Amino acid sequence: MTSLPTLIQLPALAADPQALSDWIRREASSLDDALAASGAILIRGGSINGVEDFDAICRILTPELLSYVGGGSPRTRLGGKVYTSTEYAPSTHIPLHIEGAYLPQPPLRIWFCCALPPSDRGQTPLGDMRRVRSRLPDNLVERFREKGVLYVTNLHDGRGFGKSWQQTYETEDRAEVDAILAAHDQEYQWMNDGSLRVFARGPTLRPHSRTGEAIWVNQAVNWHPAHLGGETWKRMLKVFGDPEAFPKMAFYGDGTPIDPEDIATIAAALLAEEQVFEWQKGDILLIDNEVIAHGRQPFSGPRSIMVALA
Repeated sequence: MTSLPTLIQLPALAADPQALSDWIRREASSLDDALAASGAILIRGGSINGVEDFDAICRILTPELLSYVGGGSPRTRLGGKVYTSTEYAPSTHIPLHIEGAYLPQPPLRIWFCCALPPSDRGQTPLGDMRRVRSRLPDNLVERFREKGVLYVTNLHDGRGFGKSWQQTYETEDRAEVDAILAAHDQEYQWMNDGSLRVFARGPTLRPHSRTGEAIWVNQAVNWHPAHLGGETWKRMLKVFGDPEAFPKMAFYGDGTPIDPEDIATIAAALLAEEQVFEWQKGDILLIDNEVIAHGRQPFSGPRSIMVALA
């Protein structure tokens, strides 16, 4: 198994933000090659003094950064196109996933920067989704390939569990949300209580833009509460009734239920492929989001990881 991520230790001259920027510009070709070879590179030993520095560093290699509009996880925009890492409860383990698998065009690259390393766990595990697929039964892969995945999101109108539609689409204007969803070719319903239900269909596999290889990319596990355990599933059914009313839910692309045993099988494969490293202050992680998945280990205490999509 290739160790993830590939560590690149910076020379001492790159210790301040300007020197770090200059070094990345000089080494841009080598860094691209290293990313293509391993799928994830960890640049260590530099110095970044906040959001603006991180935004500028990211744009050296990926000039066009993306917003997180329409994203499924709770995040806070820190400035520019830089966001917090996912803000689910620290006690929650987030399984490996390809970011934005439910979007028409997921990000190709993801940047992370450690502003404050966690003192207790809180690692960002990485995993090669080619290896995840190799662990799955062929009949399961084929079933998902044929049907695809339907992601259903229920976004409240400012009060409720999970994200609001205002947070998700970074606007208070319903017409703007309508336009975004139309551009994404996603079906949706404005509910009587002011909430928004969105239906997004995504493929199970996507060809890698460089190699053409079909990669297991879907987020069925992350959107299906069966991976949280039977008791959580029962409580959610009691609170929300219809699974389509859950804050987030995954079905097959034709709207039929996914067997919780299949979710468990996929979750086990994802867990088996997790590789972890320990964050250090100033670490910059760049991953190929077409093939390398990421997650989050539970943690306690402070932790600050900045994220940018490209």
